[in-house]
Formats: sequence, C-alpha cells, structure tokens
Amino acid sequence: MTYFCSLIALIGIYSILTLSTNLLIGYGGIVSMAQAGVFGIGAYCVAILTLHGVNFWLAILPAIALCVLANILMTLPSVRAGGLYFMVVSFGFCKLMNAVFSNWTAVTGGSYGLSGIPKATVFGHSVTGGVQQMILVWVILLVCFYTTNRLMRSPYGELVEAMRQDETALEALGKSPFRIKVVNSSISGVFCAIAAALYIQYIGYADPVNFNQDASFTLTIYVFLGGAATMLGSIAGPVFMLLIPRLIAFLPIPAAMTGAIEQLIYGLLLVVFMMFRPEGLVKKKSGHAAMSLSQWFRQTLCRNRQ
Repeated sequence: MTYFCSLIALIGIYSILTLSTNLLIGYGGIVSMAQAGVFGIGAYCVAILTLHGVNFWLAILPAIALCVLANILMTLPSVRAGGLYFMVVSFGFCKLMNAVFSNWTAVTGGSYGLSGIPKATVFGHSVTGGVQQMILVWVILLVCFYTTNRLMRSPYGELVEAMRQDETALEALGKSPFRIKVVNSSISGVFCAIAAALYIQYIGYADPVNFNQDASFTLTIYVFLGGAATMLGSIAGPVFMLLIPRLIAFLPIPAAMTGAIEQLIYGLLLVVFMMFRPEGLVKKKSGHAAMSLSQWFRQTLCRNRQ
C-alpha cells in the first residue's frame, strides 16, 4: 500500500512538471529541451535552502523566481531562432545547467549530490508517509490544473492558441507574440518550480543525473504521448511512462532477462501508441487539433527549407 501511494505521489509530481512543459510545447508551440535544466534549478534551490534551515514553503518562493527567470531567458532566443534551431539552443542550456550541477561542488555537492533534504511540513507536521505525500501532491496538482484550465479558457488562452497557430497573423492584429511568450514561459516556470520543490523533498536527494538531457527528452515524450495542449494529457503521459513499466515487472519473466524484456515490451508499446494514436492518449476536444510530434517535425522542416 505504501509503495502504491508513493508511486501515485511520484506520478502527481511529474504531472505538474508535464503540465509546465505542456504550456511551452503543447499550448505555446515552443519545443524546449531545457525544461529539465529549469527543473534542476528549482530543485537545487529548494534543497540548498531547506538544508540551511529555511522553511520548505518559503524556499519555494526564490525557486519560483529563479525558474521564471530561467524560462524567460530561454524565451529570448526563440525570437531569432525557431523550430529545430531553438531546440538545439535549449538543449545546450540544459547541458550547461547539468554541467553546473555536476561541477559546482561547493554549492551543489557535485556528482555526489545533496542528501538529507528535509520533508515538507504542514501545520508543523512533517509529511513523511506515502499516503501523506500522495495527498499533499495531488491537492497541489488539482490547484495547478484548475488554475491552468481557467487560464486556457480565458482570452489569454485564446492569444496563446493564436500564437501557436500563426505568430504573423497575431502580430498583424496588434498583439505582441514575444510578450505572450514571456507570460506563458513565466507561468510554466512557476509550475516547474512547484514540481521541483515537491520532487526534491519527496526523494530527499539531489542528483545531477535527474536533471540532464535525457530527462528533458523524457518530458517531451510525456507531453506528446499524453496529448499536447490537453489537460488530462499531462497526467496520461506520466501514468503511462511510470506505471506501465512497473506493471510489466510483475510478469513471469526470468530474472536474468527482466531488464531487457521490460525495455523491449515498453518500447513496443510506445511504438504502437505513436503509430495508431499519433495525437496522444488524450485527444483535444475543441478548437484546433493539438499538434503531434510528427506534425511538428514536418512543419518545422518545411519552414526551415523556405
């Protein structure tokens, strides 16, 4: 029971992080590979502050400020470099941040990381058990989803949708795509910092490996597999990526071949879903259809050739 609750809590944390990434990729149309680096900034900020005696909830505030600043800085190159070019730039930012986490030993602990990070406290009570972590994470997840749902259904959400569809047309209407990108990136940074804070107190250990380029690539898969520009897709992606491999582990597989067979079945499931459900597990119900990964690549390649 404790293991199951801990797994549900982890899914909730990654759902908040996927929602943050979905705001950039799915809703904003900016395929950024830097989100794991931003996630790491928030996580290390909370870890360092709480290890020095700062209250967990107060430590989230500077983490939000740093994540918002990092996301805004990553928005600047998108004005000049779009599509695949911006993906390379954002990938470089993630690589840079991972190098900082791995080598700034005096602050981040270097490749050894930081351990003994205290748990969050609610009304003076430490949230330690799996059930408590699950309740805390999912309450915050519901608040994040409610806020995002209201935003995307407001006139602001229509501007973000218009920006994703055609920036030139939006500019012709007197609206600034850059300003919308900055606001959208800032909101994404807030949710990213919240997910980072919950994650780092949940595992109690900060390791640079958790914030590298592979983590950014995995987040992108979460978005497109779950369903870009969909609220439920931000939960469906992490559920599939985190729950299915653990269910496969219960199959009667020889111990010596467990890892290889699990990866094979997992990869086949991903291929089948992307072939027969390219729009993701959750399909967008209204408005313009959400962009699939293959559609994004085709549009980007055509735009770069012109």
